[in-house]
Amino acid sequence: RTLDQPFLSEWLGRTETIGDWAAWEAFIVALRDRLRTHLQSVSHPEDVTLAILRAAEWVKTNMDARITQVYVARMLHMSRGYFSKCFREVIGKPFADYIKELRIARAKSLLLQTAKPIADIAEECGFLDHRYFSRQFREETGMLPSEYRNAQSVKGDNCR
Repeated sequence: RTLDQPFLSEWLGRTETIGDWAAWEAFIVALRDRLRTHLQSVSHPEDVTLAILRAAEWVKTNMDARITQVYVARMLHMSRGYFSKCFREVIGKPFADYIKELRIARAKSLLLQTAKPIADIAEECGFLDHRYFSRQFREETGMLPSEYRNAQSVKGDNCR
């Protein structure tokens, strides 16, 4: 959940200059302290933060068309507004963006690993309308699902 934070990119860039074990240990201690400070700055009680993290994991394993922000908020006994605010602050992105990224990632995997029709993949990834899915996929990747499948299979053929 912290990987999207700008400071983490800066810290990861520092790893290229670390040479010995003592420097690695110092780096890890400093990074852990920085992450701890960042996580403590989130202004939500620990039980709310843990509930949001559990909800994010639950969404990953139960991606179907019926998952909505209202549904998840009710599961956690939170108002939609409070859930939305907490989710954005804890996870680092709005709920809709989070679920869209998960669904598109799943679709990419299915496009490459199966020969299923695009409409079936769209439905399996939680999109009720395959045309809407294609628009969202293109917005995210710059390609239609069929173009993505074909481009990746051509890359795979060139590697053989």
